[in-house]
Amino acid sequence: MDNKTPSMEALERLVNRYSGLLYRHSLMMLGRPTDAEDVVQETFLRYMQKAPRLNGEDHEKAWLLTVAMNLCRNQLRQHKAHPATSLDGCPEPIAPPADTAVLEGIAALPDKVKVVVLLHYVEGYKVREIAARLHLTPSTVKMRLQKGRQLLREYIKEERI
Repeated sequence: MDNKTPSMEALERLVNRYSGLLYRHSLMMLGRPTDAEDVVQETFLRYMQKAPRLNGEDHEKAWLLTVAMNLCRNQLRQHKAHPATSLDGCPEPIAPPADTAVLEGIAALPDKVKVVVLLHYVEGYKVREIAARLHLTPSTVKMRLQKGRQLLREYIKEERI
């Protein structure tokens, strides 16, 4: 390992400290969890490749956020230049999901609520784990889960009317 490459301990510390922040910012800019995850991974990869000399936590945070936001802008430009093809003309799947209203309802949730709902109900994280990952208090996570359940009930009720 050369002197320029950051130690695994330093990288692990940065990932633990800033991954939730970078993910939230990326998700807000891009609106797609998978794209946000890609940006976070690419940000830390760039950190490993560049090994910048950062003076303190404020400088670390600013450098990582700048890289992540630039990657988000690049991805948005790419999506604009190469828009996704609509699947409207494709035939229906052989066995559609039993109740797509729940999936559509989750997709319609506000981003802050959607992230918590997905982490808890889809990924199986506990409230404390989500709180630590997103740098929130457990009570904030519980409130967002409650809000998500309420909004999903309303969405499903409207869909079935």
